[in-house]
Amino acid sequence: MKDVKGMEWRKEFDSNYTHYINFLLYAMTFLLIISIFSKKIYLFAIIGLFTAYLLLSKWYDAVLARNLFLYNTKKNNIRLFQGEHDEIMFQFENHARIPFLNGVFEFQIGSEIEIDGHKTEEKLRSVKVPFSITGKGKTTLKLPITAIRRGTVTITRISYEFPHLFNFNIVRLHYLPYYHQEIIVYPKLKPVQGLEELTQVQDGNQRTYYSPFEDILSPIGTRNYEFSDSFQRINWKATAKTQQLQTNVYDKVVEHSFLFIVNLQSKCRWDSMKTSQYQEDILSYTAYLCHHATKEGHLYEIYMNDRRLGKANYAHLPEGEGKPHYAHSLEMLARVRKYTLIYPFDHMIYQVGQRLGKPRTVIIVGDIQPKDRKMLYLWSKQHHIFYTHMTTDGAFINLWNKGVIGHAE
Repeated sequence: MKDVKGMEWRKEFDSNYTHYINFLLYAMTFLLIISIFSKKIYLFAIIGLFTAYLLLSKWYDAVLARNLFLYNTKKNNIRLFQGEHDEIMFQFENHARIPFLNGVFEFQIGSEIEIDGHKTEEKLRSVKVPFSITGKGKTTLKLPITAIRRGTVTITRISYEFPHLFNFNIVRLHYLPYYHQEIIVYPKLKPVQGLEELTQVQDGNQRTYYSPFEDILSPIGTRNYEFSDSFQRINWKATAKTQQLQTNVYDKVVEHSFLFIVNLQSKCRWDSMKTSQYQEDILSYTAYLCHHATKEGHLYEIYMNDRRLGKANYAHLPEGEGKPHYAHSLEMLARVRKYTLIYPFDHMIYQVGQRLGKPRTVIIVGDIQPKDRKMLYLWSKQHHIFYTHMTTDGAFINLWNKGVIGHAE
């Protein structure tokens, strides 16, 4: 095979193509010698045709991928839950008038999705699709997909092969840039029972109609004084204006925020860096907790000991709320690899504990080891600590106590 690099494509010619060109050159040389000695004009005409053919073929070789472009952007990402359907789209733009006919488009994908209606080679996860590209315009290839399992899929080893326009040898174009489109498959939402246990009324900064707590820095008006009112609540300016005692009215506030601590570490003592065998369940239960918090309009934050490069060494999603925050949560969980590197859970909760300020409702998803109990006991003096008790029948929210150790078999 002979390789030639272009702007977006690397051209690869069949080895037979070189032999074919050499054969034509030898034939032309032989005809030229005969024509010189025989002085037959028609032989010169044949040589001229061969020369024109070779020049045209070489010109085609030089320009065949120069004007072919593949639309490539990060904005084209696809996000799915398992079992959902969508389609991936490849959009080609050919600025030349010459089309690419009877070709085969090929690429490789991960096992997290299936291409509907197209056979996939299981060993390499390679997909081949018959495909022609029109001249002077855009050509779009759409392939229906189904999300199979949690994870992220990138499309790699993109190539396009087609018969040469002038000699019908196979030409293969390899796409050189990184293809940015990703297919992100979210974890399943596995229900967690007992979420009503998480209802804790604490002083905070979220506005509400009913709460025993008030934000004294946010007065919203005044009302007539009542005997049960504190003397410090009297608004003297309003009293002087109305000639009647007036009491400040403040915003009612409450703290409805969750802190999800996710432990992906195995409880195996001889291999603390091993991923938990319940990893998929842990991620699915966490996804459901995020769904619940979003549905109820609560703020939440996530710490997870999926090792990351950087200062923190673990995954962290800052506190937020609403659908955009929920989407970020699902994507964070989807990006956890099956055999990910683990950051020690006890190290993570020690670092998280140094950041905890206001009272929080903390939910731990995953195993709790004996060495973690001391830190959690210190937390429980200021925060409400819950954990997900995972069984074969599902997961249940329980209030943590010092006796809780790990996963229920």
